[in-house]
Amino acid sequence: MPGSNDHVRVAVVQAGSLIMNRGGTVDKAISLTAQASKGGAKIVLFPEAFVGGYPWGMMMGTAIGGRTAQGRQDWARYWENCWTSERYGSARSAT
Repeated sequence: MPGSNDHVRVAVVQAGSLIMNRGGTVDKAISLTAQASKGGAKIVLFPEAFVGGYPWGMMMGTAIGGRTAQGRQDWARYWENCWTSERYGSARSAT
């Protein structure tokens, strides 16, 4: 560990994602990261599942034992708007 007086400024983001809008959410994350960087942050933390969102309350057509056709479409749209490194590589850069 370098010197005991070394410090790193960390920003913790409390913001909502744009549900089912991966591109808009990544743009928002880049903007928030740039803003935190201007404030001196070297590390910026985002909520779990920020890109893709956490669709609290969305049932996606589920019921015990099944899912509706509309629910399947909702789930597919949600999945397509989630970011994974396996599918998309690294996200756009703020720099």
